[in-house]
Amino acid sequence: MHSSRVTRWSITYLVLFVIREGAVPFHIVSSVVLILFFLVLLIHGRQTEWTHRLDFLWKMQALEEKREMHELQDSNKRILFNLLPAHVAAHFLDHQFLSNMDLYHQAYPRVGVMFASIPNFHEFYMELDGNNQGVECLRLLNEIIVDFDELLMEERFKAIDKIKTVGSTYMAAIGLMPEYRILEENPVASANLLSALVDLAFAMRERLADINDHSYNNFMLRIGINVGPAVAGVIGAKKPQYDIWGNAVNVASRMDSTGLPNTSRRTSQSSSHMDVSSFNSQLTWRLSMVQLSCLAVSPMPSISR
Repeated sequence: MHSSRVTRWSITYLVLFVIREGAVPFHIVSSVVLILFFLVLLIHGRQTEWTHRLDFLWKMQALEEKREMHELQDSNKRILFNLLPAHVAAHFLDHQFLSNMDLYHQAYPRVGVMFASIPNFHEFYMELDGNNQGVECLRLLNEIIVDFDELLMEERFKAIDKIKTVGSTYMAAIGLMPEYRILEENPVASANLLSALVDLAFAMRERLADINDHSYNNFMLRIGINVGPAVAGVIGAKKPQYDIWGNAVNVASRMDSTGLPNTSRRTSQSSSHMDVSSFNSQLTWRLSMVQLSCLAVSPMPSISR
């Protein structure tokens, strides 16, 4: 714009000088002035067009960068919601602009905890040339864990959170979501929630039985369930881990680790919070543990209910 303004002033000055001196006839001067005028219009038009094109390209680049930013945010949210339970991920997203965010933790008076392990998987795992140094064994374990994860996507198990997997052990809990708390003043709802955790145990057995039929294996599922107070939290800055701690978690783990293959056991505390009549279970024996009082343990029946 500045150069075109200078050009117009230069042409105007030149024309006035030529007319004043009378060196060139007027009709020639007029023709030259018209040519120069159209030339100035052409230059100005090209500059305007170039400016508009540049603005368009800048706007398109800004829109593309904005779209990529939204896609990156959505991808980060998906990763966060895969790493953490939905209510915990929402907590971090709501407080993401706080510079001094404290450690996330939440205490629960009652949580249902389940450990489900495949005790004979270590016998199946072998590092041989025929199974690609154990990769095929891990591929089958991944198929089992993915099938268990798919169960949690069903409507009847929507209140259950997957906590983690350690080796061939699957850990899940119920009562952690704000809308699905296990409350003492609402025993009917609490019994329904804990019954869903037992239903998950039966469903996991059925899925594992299907995998055994298709892979010609004999994997066995061993399950331990307990109910009690627990503390949930997220630890670590790099690869943050959501986990739960408490005596109830330790007892559920021991219910699993000290059980027999293809058996499911729960403590009397968990039985007292659910409708045990629907599972045809009976209190059969007691288990003593170090630093624990004698706990009543109820073996759960096989897949057929």
